[in-house]
Amino acid sequence: MTVPLTLTQQSGSVGETVYSRNQFGPYVRDRTVPTDPATPLQVAVRDALAQCVTAWRTALTATERQGWDLYAHAVRKRTALGTRANAGGLAMYIRANVPRIQAAEPSLPRVDVASTLHTSAPFTPVTRCVLNVNDDTVHPFFAESDAWSTETGAAMLFYLSAPKPLTRNFWAGPYRYAAALLGSDPTLSTPGTIPLPVAAVLGERAFLHARVTRSDGRISEPFRLPADTETQAAPVPLSAVFIPAGPRPRIAITYNQLIARQPPTATNWTARFNSLQLSFLSRSIADNVLTCIWQILALQPGPNVVSYSAGTPDHRGLLNGVNVAAYANFPVS
Repeated sequence: MTVPLTLTQQSGSVGETVYSRNQFGPYVRDRTVPTDPATPLQVAVRDALAQCVTAWRTALTATERQGWDLYAHAVRKRTALGTRANAGGLAMYIRANVPRIQAAEPSLPRVDVASTLHTSAPFTPVTRCVLNVNDDTVHPFFAESDAWSTETGAAMLFYLSAPKPLTRNFWAGPYRYAAALLGSDPTLSTPGTIPLPVAAVLGERAFLHARVTRSDGRISEPFRLPADTETQAAPVPLSAVFIPAGPRPRIAITYNQLIARQPPTATNWTARFNSLQLSFLSRSIADNVLTCIWQILALQPGPNVVSYSAGTPDHRGLLNGVNVAAYANFPVS
């Protein structure tokens, strides 16, 4: 009597057939060959990685490599199991420099000398981020007082997901590099403006992945935050106060929220208070509240009004693009 051979467990491939097992037991499937699309973004990251490995071997001195080894020993990275481990000098060198190379910003050169500050790059977490569907941009509200924002060679680097339904509460990846907010940039102000990789529609959210790189190569742990579309009501003036000092009298007006994505300018904005025609002079932001300084130009009878020209993207509301027309008849003290 011949007893048939029964295979209870095997793994591997024979020809075009793959044998394996999972929690439900053994299974057989067709063999597939993985594909590599080699998109421009993938190639850019691989090139950055190759640059770092080549520089480690040929450009860095033994002392510089030892500096990164010491940095890796002091700044241990969290593993998947939650423990801390020494990633090694080469890994820390790559971790610090690949994002800088990928950003392709002249002010973010490769850093070959390891920092003697054996820490990461801490910063104030971004707690609010808004998706503007009118021009496919994302606006993170960051802390302008953080050290990186005034440091040449530092930046906050942003990576974005494609828009997702509002029912999606978490996104592990992939993320696509979008832009950098550069430290010491004279135009830097909160909220920042980051282009979305693809178009969005009202009612969607994008997921944000960001980190800070400092001029000495230290890089922060990443943080993730959803950026949702929101509805914005017209800002309401909270107070208007005369400022008598200076060559001309001025008036400071504080609003309950930010007025526009782009800063107000003397060209776009007009105002009238107590029959005085005003010209926009400057602005400041604290705790997401906008204060504008207006300079008195001439007499102009009429009610108290603040308005700005509508129609172009730079003059649209921050959150949903609705034109903010005017705020009339409020008191001035």
